[in-house]
Amino acid sequence: MLNLIKKEDFGYRKIRDIKVSDAQQWIMKLNNDGKGYSTITSVRGVVKPAFQMAYNEDIIRRNPFDFNWLMLYQTIHKSGLP
Repeated sequence: MLNLIKKEDFGYRKIRDIKVSDAQQWIMKLNNDGKGYSTITSVRGVVKPAFQMAYNEDIIRRNPFDFNWLMLYQTIHKSGLP
């Protein structure tokens, strides 16, 4: 997972600068790059707790990965996006 995250510009941004829209766009990019549901779920499963720790320590005001991933995934595929 870490190697996948390191390949993305997203992986080098400061945690306090990430917004919900950034997280959603990154998830959509992974999908568009051909990453499957299980890979994206695994990546989110690693990243979301890291952001939750930052939230718990008052580094960020909201966990940007605290959104309904399944709904986003279904919306991507219903809309015909790759």
